[in-house]
Formats: sequence, structure tokens, C-alpha cells
Amino acid sequence: SYKDDDGNIIDEWGVGRKLIGIHPSLSYHPLADAEIEDLETYHWPVMRDEGRVRGLRERAADWYENTDFAITATSATSGTIFEMCQYLRGIEQFLVDMYEDPDFAMALINKVTDLLIELNVWYLEAVGPYIEWLEFSSDFGTQNAPFMSPDLFEEFMLEPHRRLFDACRKAAPNIKIFLHSCGSVKLLMPHFIEMGVDIQSALQPLAKDMDSAELKKEFGDRLIFHGGVDIQQALPGTKEDTEKDVKKRLDAFAKDGGYILSP
Repeated sequence: SYKDDDGNIIDEWGVGRKLIGIHPSLSYHPLADAEIEDLETYHWPVMRDEGRVRGLRERAADWYENTDFAITATSATSGTIFEMCQYLRGIEQFLVDMYEDPDFAMALINKVTDLLIELNVWYLEAVGPYIEWLEFSSDFGTQNAPFMSPDLFEEFMLEPHRRLFDACRKAAPNIKIFLHSCGSVKLLMPHFIEMGVDIQSALQPLAKDMDSAELKKEFGDRLIFHGGVDIQQALPGTKEDTEKDVKKRLDAFAKDGGYILSP
């Protein structure tokens, strides 16, 4: 990364951030004014670079062979397809693109997906034999609804994610696909299952339609659940608040297994 003349810290994708307090906040979107033909000439990062995986195989193998830990891996980018497109294009502009310029939106999504497949497969060639799951993070929900309708999600997001997850499974057949997605995402969860998610994380209980018992009833035969403990009110509250919430999530999710307790 480097800092440009406007004080933006530019990453390898060309995306700029500025520190606001301790948080790096998005400040520059390199494809904000791009046309579809610009996607072919843009300076995309090199995915299969030795520096990305140097030492990872040895470290993972050591943990696997010499500890009793279950080893998991996060994906190799901040966010996944949805976020990377927003970083490159701008959050508002990318959401508008799906309605006003769907050809551009789909071309960008497919280009980002191709790169993420290349990157994550490169990663899995190093650590795949030693890990339990590969964790992707993509926040498709607000507090009150998904960021997009199930129909729009199906049109733009389902097949690219299925391509990505299928490629990861081919590279490491032993792993599970883990998706962290905050907010109100119940309406999208049938699509998450269709695109190959094994473990659904966040399960934000105070978001709309995210009642823990209802999620278990509707999807518990097809998903492993991870999360659910409320961090909006219970964890910032008293010890008793936290204990009560943990017990509530265990009561809702743990019956017949398939639950990993977590905030």
C-alpha cells in the first residue's frame, strides 16, 4: 500500500482509505467513473503471488500435527464479492448499478469473482489439508431487511458465490464453507444454502426476522449455526444479561447438535 497526494492509503486493488480515529474508512473508489471496457484494462492485483502464502503451509501443518486445536481460516480479503464491488465502485453507485447498469454490475461481479477464486484456491493449496472451514464474510443485512431483495440477490449474487464456493471445495474437499452475514438475512438464507454455505454465522438476534428458534426450525436440517449471542444489548449489559442470553441461544440452537456457541 502507499499514501497518495490526498492522504488516501491505497491498497493493492487501488481502493483508498483514510484513518478516522482508529478506523480505516473508505475514501477513494477507483472504478467510480469506469465504463465496462475499463474493466479489461484496469490494473488488477496479482493473486498467485508467493508472498501471500509463504510459511502458511508449515505453520498450519505444525498446528495440525502438534496441537489438538481445530484450525480454521478466514478468507483472504476483507469482505467477499459484494464488499469488493462496493470498495471498487462506491457503495451507493454499486447498488444503483444493479438497477441502472446491470451489464456493468455483472461484469464487475464476475471479474471480482474470478480473482477471488484464484486467490482463495491459491490459499487453499497451502493450508487446505489442515483446516476445518474457510470463513467468508459478507454482510447482506441491515437491522431491518436485507440490502437487496431475494430476487435481486438471485440475479446477481447466487451464481458467482456458487462458483467461488465450488472452486474452494474442489481445491480442498475436506473443508466446510462458513459465511458470516450480519443483520436481517433470513429472506436470503435459502439462497445461501443453494450457493453452498455449510455454516451460517452472525444470526443477529435483534435484527428483523432473526428469531433464533425460528431459524433453527426452518433451516436447522440444512445449516450448522455459529453465533447468535446478542452483542447489541446482552453483552454490553450485566453479567446476568449475558448469562440469560447465552442460555436462550443454547435452548434455541443446540438441540440435536449443529450449533457452535459464539457472539
